Amino acid sequence: MLGEILTAIATPFKPDLSLDLERFRALLARRRLFDFDAEVRELSRIEQAVAFLALLELRKSGEIALSQAAPFAPIRVSSSDDERTRTWTARSA
Repeated sequence: MLGEILTAIATPFKPDLSLDLERFRALLARRRLFDFDAEVRELSRIEQAVAFLALLELRKSGEIALSQAAPFAPIRVSSSDDERTRTWTARSA
């Protein structure tokens, strides 16, 4: 019994990001922009943390752009193509 508990504690947690990755990709297929906080509001804290890791993975792969107006403000998620268009438009004006 104690051995099982110690093994469980010592085993690294490997979250499954695939569901959140697909959920965020599907959201961006339907909408240009969404607020991360609004999308994860109903999730538990650990599920929110896993969802945030999924966001970071999507950002790392260049699929999304993230923005936040101020510390503790909502995190806005957009497709990276949308971000490139806004940057290009602003610079080309």
